[in-house]
Amino acid sequence: DKEAETLMLGFQHPRSLFEVDAHAKPTLEIFDDCMYGSRDQNVRVVHLAGHSTSRCGFAWRKEGSTEYQEVSILDFARRFRPEVPHKGGTVECVVLNACESEEMGKKLLEYGVPHVVCWRSEVRDVTAMKFSEIFYKALDRQSDGRRDYRRAFEQAEVRLSRQGAG
Repeated sequence: DKEAETLMLGFQHPRSLFEVDAHAKPTLEIFDDCMYGSRDQNVRVVHLAGHSTSRCGFAWRKEGSTEYQEVSILDFARRFRPEVPHKGGTVECVVLNACESEEMGKKLLEYGVPHVVCWRSEVRDVTAMKFSEIFYKALDRQSDGRRDYRRAFEQAEVRLSRQGAG
């Protein structure tokens, strides 16, 4: 909830390049609906925050329940296949802001997502949230009209290490 709120508030200024649609604690069904309409809505960045492990994708809340279900990395990555074969989707970057999300990130790259931001190891929630805040601010400050995800990543990485958040 806190990360979604921070992202939404961070882009409410009139010069922001981003229009944020946040779903705190989404179910897998809500995520699927969002992904299905991503091309029509020209979605460029998908940000996922939550819990994951190296053996599975994200843990998703079950519809109408407080329980969670795990979705395999492969099943999760398949959701990013272009809706039209041989015609890429609009998603340029996926941020997997969760522990041990590197394997998911690699699979997303295989499925054609051009840029993926993920974590190799466990990460504290506060560190992950601070990273995403810095990353998106760096993207939002780019004035040339195109998004340089690598540069924004590197800027966030440097700022975090200077702050001792590593």
